[in-house]
Amino acid sequence: MSRNLLVFLVSGFAVLFCIFPSAKSSLYSATRLSTAVPTTILTFGVSTTSLPAATASVGYRTRVAASGGTTPYVWTVIAGSLPAGLILDPAQGVITGIPVSPGTDSFEIQAQDSAGQTAMRSLSLTVQAAIWATTYYIDSAGGKDSNYGTSQSAPWKTIARVNVAKFAPGDRILFKSGDVWREQLDFPSSGVAGDPIQIGSYGSGTAPIISGADLVPSNLWKQCTGCSATIWEASVKTQPHVVLFNGAKGKKQSSISQLSSAMEWFWSGGLLYVWASGNPGLMYFSPGVEAGARQLGIGFFGISYVTVQNLQFVGVNGLPTNGAIYAQALQATGQSSHDLDFNRVTVRNSAADGIHFEDCNNCIVENSTVSGMDRAGIMLVNNHPQFPVTCGATLANTVSYNHFDGISTYGCAIGGQCEGTILPQGLFLSGLIISHNSVYENGAGIYIRWTNYSSVTANSSYKNADTTLRGEGYGIGAEASSHNTFQKNLLYSNRTRGIELSSDSGAGTTLTGSSYNTIQYNAIHDDGDHGAFTNGAPTQANHFLYNLVWNHPNGECFIANGTGHVVYGNTCWNSSTGVDLYTSGSSPTTANIAIKNNIFAKNLNRAVHIEGGVTLSSLTFDYNDYEEATSTPFLLLSQAEDLKTWQSKGFDVHSLMDNPLFVNSIPSAPSDFALQSASPLAARGTNLGARFAKGLDALSSWPGGVRTGGQGTAWSMGAFTQKP
Repeated sequence: MSRNLLVFLVSGFAVLFCIFPSAKSSLYSATRLSTAVPTTILTFGVSTTSLPAATASVGYRTRVAASGGTTPYVWTVIAGSLPAGLILDPAQGVITGIPVSPGTDSFEIQAQDSAGQTAMRSLSLTVQAAIWATTYYIDSAGGKDSNYGTSQSAPWKTIARVNVAKFAPGDRILFKSGDVWREQLDFPSSGVAGDPIQIGSYGSGTAPIISGADLVPSNLWKQCTGCSATIWEASVKTQPHVVLFNGAKGKKQSSISQLSSAMEWFWSGGLLYVWASGNPGLMYFSPGVEAGARQLGIGFFGISYVTVQNLQFVGVNGLPTNGAIYAQALQATGQSSHDLDFNRVTVRNSAADGIHFEDCNNCIVENSTVSGMDRAGIMLVNNHPQFPVTCGATLANTVSYNHFDGISTYGCAIGGQCEGTILPQGLFLSGLIISHNSVYENGAGIYIRWTNYSSVTANSSYKNADTTLRGEGYGIGAEASSHNTFQKNLLYSNRTRGIELSSDSGAGTTLTGSSYNTIQYNAIHDDGDHGAFTNGAPTQANHFLYNLVWNHPNGECFIANGTGHVVYGNTCWNSSTGVDLYTSGSSPTTANIAIKNNIFAKNLNRAVHIEGGVTLSSLTFDYNDYEEATSTPFLLLSQAEDLKTWQSKGFDVHSLMDNPLFVNSIPSAPSDFALQSASPLAARGTNLGARFAKGLDALSSWPGGVRTGGQGTAWSMGAFTQKP
C-alpha cells in the first residue's frame, strides 16, 4: 500500500498529512484543521465506501471520511470490530496498526458532527496473508556464515553476515528463538510500499536476543588491590554505560569508594569495579556480568519499509542521543527512514532511549515492552524539515521504569536551532496517534513537544515520579503543542499533575503555546499537585470537557492562566481549590474564560480563587454546583465571599451549593461520580450547544471502556450525562 503526503495551508503554516491512493479513503477536509471556526454544510454522510486491504504483520493506515455536517467529526465503531491489531482513532478518523492474522472483519462505523448529526456506514476490511520472497535464517550456535542461509538446515551464524547482505523487497530475515547475538545490527536494505522486508524469529522458545553488552569472562575477576574485600575488578576496555548482573540492571556509582551494595559498579581506565560478597564470576552465571559495549541494538539509516517483530534488545550501551532501536534519515543522500513497523518487541535495561525514531514518518510501535532505559522509553523526533513527520502510531505498548519520559515527542521551536540550523518556522510533528498504552514509573508519562493535530487516547499513565533526569512528573504533558485531542485517559498518582499544557518558554525566537486542544473524558486522580494545569502564554483556547478529577488535596482541580479556555461539564472532588485563575510574568493576561455546568464538591480550601491581574469582566461562571464545607468558598482577589456576594458581582447567577448526590457519597472510582436519579443537579445545567452535548455514560470504565451519551432535553451538571 503506497503512502503519499498532502499539504494544507492553515493560518500561514504548512500542515502535512499522510494520505492514501483511494480518493474515497483519503479525503480530509481542510476545515477539520481549525477547531476554532467550524464549517457547516447541510448534507452529512460517511463518504468512505470501501477500505484498502491490509497485510498481516505489516503496518496499515487509512483514513475514513465524511462530507457535510459541522466539523470536527467524532468517529466510533458501533457494531462489529476491526481486525485484531487495528484501532480507529476517534478524532482523526484514521484506522491504523499492525494487523495480526489474515481474515475479513465486518463492522459499522459512525461519524458524529459537531451539530450532533450522525451518519453510519457498514464496511469490511480484509487482512491478506503476507507472501514472502526469500527467507534467511540465522542460528548463533549451529550456523555458518559460509552457508547460503536460505534454509533452517544451512543458516547463517552472525549478524555481521546480515549487515553485509543485500535483501530484496519481500525477503524475511529470521533469528532462531532462544539464541543470543552480541552484535549490532545495522540493517542494510529497504523494502517497498506493499512489499516490506520482515525481521523476525523462527522456532520455539523465548524471543531471540540482540544484546549490546558483552559477557565479562568469569576468569578475569580478581579482588581489587588496596580496596576492601568486597570490591572486585575485571578488565573491560570499552567504557560501559550499563552493566547487567544476571540480566538485572546494576547501579552506576561515581567512584570506587561509593561501592557499598550488590550490583553497584564503577568503571575507570579500562577496569570495571563491582561490589560483591564473593567472586562475581562464581556468583553471577545466568548468564553472568555483562558490560555495555555497543551503541545500538538495531539501526536503520535511510532505510524504509521494514517490519520487525518478536525480538528482544537488551543491554545496549548507547549514548544520550542513541537508542536500543534507532532510526534516522541520511541527510547527505536525502534518504529518509519511514514506514518502519515494530510489533511485539522487547527493549529493556539499556542506556539512552529504548526506541528512538528521528525523522521517521509513518512508523508504528505496537504491542511492545520498553523498560529500564536511562532516558526515554519511546522517543519520536523531527529534526530536519526535508523529512517531515506527518503521521505515526504508538499503540498498546507497556512503557515503564525509564528515567526520562515514557513516550515522548520532540520537534523544533520557531526560530530555534535544530541540529545546527536555525528554523524560522520551527518544526512540528503531526498526525500522531498515541493510544491504549500503559505508561508508568517513568520521569513523566506521555509528553508531547512541538506536536500538532495528534491524538492521545485511552492510555493509562500513572506513578510517573522518577527524578533522575529531572523528569517533570506529569501523567500527560504538552509543550508548544496545539490542535490535539487528549481523551479517555486514566491518569493517577503522578509526582506532579495529571495533565499540563504549556509554552516552550523561549526555546526559539517566538514563544509557542499549547492551544486549541481538547481535553475530554479523562479520569484524573491522586496526583501530587494539580489535576489539570494550563500555563505559559500564548497558551490559549483549550477545552476541558467532561473530565473526572478527584483527590488533589495539595493542588487545584483546574489551574489556568491565558485566554479563551473553556471548562464545561467536569466533576471535581476533594481538591485544595476547584478553580484557580491567575496571571504570571510569562502570562500577564488571563481573560475570556468560561466555566459552566461543572460540579466542584468537597474542596478543602476554596471552590474558586481569582488572583490579582485577572480580567474579571471577561470571565463567565454559571450553572455550577459548589458543595463546600466553608461558608465563604470564593476568594476574589484577596476577599473571601459567600455565594450570595459572589453572585452580586455577576458570577454564578444560576449556580447553587447543594449535595450532588453521587451514587457513592465517598467516591473512590470513576463510576462513583454518576448522579443518583434524585440528584438536584440532574436537570440544572444549561444547554451549551450540540458541540458540547456528549458527556460520560455511567457504564464507562477507564481507559478502554469509556462510553459517551447525549444530554437530552434537560442538561445535567457534571461529567456524567447517562445515569446508572
